[in-house]
Amino acid sequence: MEIECCMGEERRLKIGITCYPTYGGSGVVATELGLELAQRGHEVHFISYAQPIRLNRPAPNIHYHEVEVSRYPLFEYPPYDLALATRMAEVSEIYDLDLLHVHYAIPHSVSALLARQMLAWGPKHRRLPFVTTLHGTDITLVGQDPSYLPVTRFSIEQSDGVTAISKYLRERTCREFGIANNIEVIYNFVNTELYCREKEKDLTQHRAEYATKGERMLLIRVEPEYPETLRKLGIGGSVRLRLTISPQGEVESVAVVGGNPIFVEVAVKAARQWVYATWPSQTTLEVTIPFQPRP
Repeated sequence: MEIECCMGEERRLKIGITCYPTYGGSGVVATELGLELAQRGHEVHFISYAQPIRLNRPAPNIHYHEVEVSRYPLFEYPPYDLALATRMAEVSEIYDLDLLHVHYAIPHSVSALLARQMLAWGPKHRRLPFVTTLHGTDITLVGQDPSYLPVTRFSIEQSDGVTAISKYLRERTCREFGIANNIEVIYNFVNTELYCREKEKDLTQHRAEYATKGERMLLIRVEPEYPETLRKLGIGGSVRLRLTISPQGEVESVAVVGGNPIFVEVAVKAARQWVYATWPSQTTLEVTIPFQPRP
């Protein structure tokens, strides 16, 4: 859905965003999108059962509306999707929202569809459009429980716009759901103004914290498994290894230089899993892996 332009300027929209507020990637993307839209002057309303974790600082044009779910003895599980639909309709009517953007078809697009129908049936007979962004769980959920397929397909087809985070997800959605509607691919993103590489001199300073000048930086270090019997007996020592590392950072070979032979096997096994930073050429270096017994 394109943002209309008026007099050469973007029209300022009032947008409702619904996502899972926890640590999942969809909630992070939805929140960052909302923050960026708010910075551009749009009015953004987050509608969810909890405040998104990335919404952790005051920001202009940002509003949060909690969805309260009542518990009734009759229901084994609280009807969150119905409470969400009601809250969507309320916020849309009170703040005169232009559209809803929901992340995940289940249950958010179903709730948006109900909210749209409620508003169309109301006294103003207004039609509230909603856009659904598909994420991987929309597919895996149906794969685990096919009973969700009809309602998921219906909510996707009833959406005024549908996006997916990858071409693979779009193709799989069309294939498994038989979706005829256009699905636009909009990849997950990173704000390059906020998350960007520092200046070269700063990089050099930071690099010195992890490796000396001319030394390859170790990115992933897998610790060896300390033999429990030796730990209990208080036996320690160290193993000296010579590693040959590819330009891509993989450990190609490990040679034993010296040390306590009873620790060699576990030390070599761990070192083979290490990953170093990329380098113009193959390199060789020696490392010492200590084994210190603890009580």
